[in-house]
Amino acid sequence: MKRKKAFCLLVIVFMSILSNMYYINLNADATTLSQDGQLVINVKDSVDYSGIEGAYFTVVSNTDSNKSYLLETDNDGKAAISLPSGDYLIKQVGTTNNIENYTFTSIGFSQKVETGKTVTLTGYSRKIVGDYIFQNSPSVVHISQNSIFNPSALAQGIKAYKLNFQGQKESLIPNSQVYSYFNNVDTSLPGEYISIYMAAQSTLGIKTTHVLKVVVDPEVPKIGQSVTARYVDTDGNKISDDVIKSGNVGDAYTTDQKTIAGYTFKEVQGSATGTFTDQAQTVTYVYTKDPVAGGDVTAKYVDTDGNKISDDVIKSVNVGDSYTTDQKTIAGYTFKEVQGSATGTFTDQAQTVTYVYTKDPVAGGD
Repeated sequence: MKRKKAFCLLVIVFMSILSNMYYINLNADATTLSQDGQLVINVKDSVDYSGIEGAYFTVVSNTDSNKSYLLETDNDGKAAISLPSGDYLIKQVGTTNNIENYTFTSIGFSQKVETGKTVTLTGYSRKIVGDYIFQNSPSVVHISQNSIFNPSALAQGIKAYKLNFQGQKESLIPNSQVYSYFNNVDTSLPGEYISIYMAAQSTLGIKTTHVLKVVVDPEVPKIGQSVTARYVDTDGNKISDDVIKSGNVGDAYTTDQKTIAGYTFKEVQGSATGTFTDQAQTVTYVYTKDPVAGGDVTAKYVDTDGNKISDDVIKSVNVGDSYTTDQKTIAGYTFKEVQGSATGTFTDQAQTVTYVYTKDPVAGGD
């Protein structure tokens, strides 16, 4: 039994050495690229040398952190990218996106890329047979745009298990040993992202990863309540049709000050501009009526025969303004009656008010 365990440990040590092997091929005679150099990464199974799909690598410029790239190997275990010449830091962040236990390669260092040349890096990864380490763990999650993404293993329900030498599940690994290793999630932009988790497999002394696809779904607009622009005079009377605007919550709205014939803008009550909310909003534009010259009001003074006995009094003001006329004291005459409205308001029609007098008797000679 002891010999069997010793043999197993020897195999593990040997396979670990294999899993860390890689080679660099700087192909100076490669077909010249127009402006860039090319980086090629190959990841292979350390036993059968088949390509390993879904291994992830970050490539970051040593001089400009904005030049950052995420590479994923295809089903042949290959990833290639054209890069401006310069030095880049290459790091493996995921072993495979398949439900398999693969170890890390030893690709992960600074590498110079030169114009017109191809750098090929090949790394070998060991597959641990048996149960999948990350069991009962989601492979895809959907979150809403502009939400908060918590990458922790606990928040995303990522669980990993220890395996024995036969690759069988033994016990749950504590959350403290299962951690978020890499993610590129940007919740402000809809799309597909990844969040990668690493587990230290203490029994076998290796580390494996699990890839969680994070889908940021476009934010579903929420229809806001309407914004109504009203147009009234100073008495609150409607002087023009309402304008009703609709939009989604958070969208901007604007309302307009109309030009209304016969009225002058006075003030706006409410927010002329703003954003739609889940509550209805009203914006009121208040106008004053422009003055309109009224028809003359003429006060006439006559005797009972209709003869003029005093000068007319003519008044001119705006429509709607009030007027008054006066009963004169006229020598030799006594007021009898008024015909028409002695007081009232100016209209767009001429008005006449007639004051009628009787002539006082005149004493005859003795």
